[in-house]
Amino acid sequence: MEVINTLGSLIVILFLISMPVYWVWAGYHSIRCQKKSNCTNRKCTYWGMCEHNALEKQREQLLWRMEMAEAYSGEDLSELKEIFNKQD
Repeated sequence: MEVINTLGSLIVILFLISMPVYWVWAGYHSIRCQKKSNCTNRKCTYWGMCEHNALEKQREQLLWRMEMAEAYSGEDLSELKEIFNKQD
């Protein structure tokens, strides 16, 4: 019984220590990501949350919706996609 109490106490202590470390790590990365302008690193955990990537995120979402509409309807929307991609 004493072993279970020791393990339980150890787990609680590790949890209490890890939570502040996690929040500091998450805060550091969110600040670091927001300081970058025109961040193109899509592997960044916070890429979609950065304000400077909001337009790119919306663009990807619209392209995805076009692909889904194309798959659902069976129509060819490649001309619409080309027009959308030329707006850069």
